[in-house]
Amino acid sequence: MATKGRVTLPIEIGIEETVKDIINLWGADAIRNSDGTVLSDYFKNLDLKVYSTYFPTRADQKWPRENIDQLQQMYLISERVTAKSEIIEIEPLKIYFNEQFQISDKKEDNPHIWWEVINRTTGEIVNTENWDYSYETKKVTIRNAKKWNIYTVNFLAQQKWDTTQMYNYLTNDWNGLKEMPYDAAYEKTKNHILDHLDKWANDNKAIDVVRFTTFFYHFTIMYNQHAQQMFGDWFGYSASVSTEALKNFEKEFGYKLRSEDIVDNGYYNNAFRNPTKEFLDFIEYQQRFVCGLAKVCVDIVHKYGKEAIMFVGDNWIGMEPYGEHFPSVGLDGVAGSSGSGLDIRMVSDMPGVRIKEIRFLPYFFPDTFNDHGGDPVGDMEMIWQKARRALLVKKVDRIGYGGYLSLANKFPKFITLVEDICNQFRSIHDEVDGEESKCSNIKVAVLNTWGKIKSWQCNRTGHVGGRKEVKSYQGVLECLSGLPFDIDFINFNDIKKDGFIDKYSVIINMGTEGTSWSGGNNWLDEKIVSIIREWVDKGNGFIGIGDPTACEFGGTFFQLSDVLGVTKEKENTLQFTKRDKVNIENHYIVNDFKNINLEVGFASRNIYSTNENLEILDFDINDGVKLSGNTFGEGRGVYISGLPYTIENARVLQKAIIWASTKEEDMYLTTNINTEVYFYEKSKKIAVINNSKEKQVTKIVCKNKEIKEVALEAYEMQWHLV
Repeated sequence: MATKGRVTLPIEIGIEETVKDIINLWGADAIRNSDGTVLSDYFKNLDLKVYSTYFPTRADQKWPRENIDQLQQMYLISERVTAKSEIIEIEPLKIYFNEQFQISDKKEDNPHIWWEVINRTTGEIVNTENWDYSYETKKVTIRNAKKWNIYTVNFLAQQKWDTTQMYNYLTNDWNGLKEMPYDAAYEKTKNHILDHLDKWANDNKAIDVVRFTTFFYHFTIMYNQHAQQMFGDWFGYSASVSTEALKNFEKEFGYKLRSEDIVDNGYYNNAFRNPTKEFLDFIEYQQRFVCGLAKVCVDIVHKYGKEAIMFVGDNWIGMEPYGEHFPSVGLDGVAGSSGSGLDIRMVSDMPGVRIKEIRFLPYFFPDTFNDHGGDPVGDMEMIWQKARRALLVKKVDRIGYGGYLSLANKFPKFITLVEDICNQFRSIHDEVDGEESKCSNIKVAVLNTWGKIKSWQCNRTGHVGGRKEVKSYQGVLECLSGLPFDIDFINFNDIKKDGFIDKYSVIINMGTEGTSWSGGNNWLDEKIVSIIREWVDKGNGFIGIGDPTACEFGGTFFQLSDVLGVTKEKENTLQFTKRDKVNIENHYIVNDFKNINLEVGFASRNIYSTNENLEILDFDINDGVKLSGNTFGEGRGVYISGLPYTIENARVLQKAIIWASTKEEDMYLTTNINTEVYFYEKSKKIAVINNSKEKQVTKIVCKNKEIKEVALEAYEMQWHLV
């Protein structure tokens, strides 16, 4: 087994010998700087590949200070103000952090052209004759307002502090020059960005890999007047708007965007919203622009014999990894941050790049690496347990870390743990040489409004963690990330393509009612529901989680209640008697459990049966059906009320997919739910893992035949020939 390679280590000046020791211990073959650390000549002269971060829109801080008119902008919405008289005043920036934003006074940003004042009670746009903005008072004055109606202002603000650097200042007590982000939409700035990169690439001859962090537009984060984050959307495009971009959009698409197309009532068109045509057009516009300019940057890097990789985070808006324009950029690789198997799959499934690298959390920052509550060892064990599942299905090429190595070095158990993780990671490559683990007969589609472009990004509020409301849905993706099925993400237009879904055995629809993930009004399309019904009837499976197919119409809330065998009580059917007990106790989906009590988290409630033959597998007297199976023609429907990631829930979902596909006989499985097995047909090997902290013994079975028995230490992984 290889003991060196595939690992990138962060460096730090002042602890050079410690860095060298950890390079040898972890078997690192590459080093990198992080945001806040510098590559010295000492590190550049080591016999290792050298990565350097590069920030295209904040690399030269002299530029924005000399060209203040070319700062990046963002569309914002003011506070909601109730009109108590016919004349009211609104201060647009009142609720925002004054160190993050300022209102431009340049002529081209005329508020009467680019802003909108809206009566939110009636939805009417206030005529520009009835309002003015004062640059002196920084207030909008509205005349002839309707008393007791609510008014807001949609306005453009310049970003005078880079979002990531601002976060680090406020979170990690950084100090020094506050960096301003400049906008590549302006021709003058675009040319400067390219010239500066060309000079930098020529001057930094020791750099082997340019790690763009990332390109031109940061995902949306805005802070309030108390310097606290008030809104954050890892997928948000609101910070990629400018008067220049809006003018170019109109030339390209033939119509003018409104501020409301971005502000969206104050929801900022986040990914949970079913997107409008206008917003989808804006995403398409930014993808074309960003990917086109990113290609020029990559070509410059290649001209100097260096590799170019992109960090999936920070300024990644417009670089949709699953969008049609992304492969044209010509990147050598991508690097993504990972705290889970879900993060692994988001990177490992990306098309069109040669090198896929994961920077593991925890980041070496004092928020985790401290002696007053931080637990980097526990965090890393939990992250690796989930990440390893995904890596055994679909690998990335490299792993690494970021931050201050001096902090990590204060925790010797962490250093030892990562040594073991690096060796395990290399062994996955050595044993099966890039082969994926698959159940070749089962292909799964995850259905939502976005489809492929948001692969492995469904129901997510950020790149780590998430609010309690979405953990039951993120948990589904976490479970899926380590299950050996072929998985695609599809949208409702895909369903309507002739024969498109015939290649799938199972479709999963999950999410809260009304969101883009559940689908909203898409479920009122007769063609969509008819195609899916016919497809299930022929012998395929439909799995609904949370509020699947949810849209009140025709006497039911779930539009495929006939397929699923359940619907949701919305207090329109309280007078009807519902079945309220488990009627199947040894079903295939739950026969690994002595007593099933599904952990559903913050899940959908008040689910009841619509079919007297429904197989209710788990039920709660207060919340209704938690888990059920339904026969529909030759096919099957499964309902699950919620599924946060646990070892047990991963097994439930695996068995549910197998049962729904009517292919119960084809899989390699373990008899102990704390363990999992991965089969590699070409290599004729299996990997068996223990996902728990305790020693486990398990039998491996296939087609109901026992293959072998295996004993595993805590978190151990073993390889066996079959």
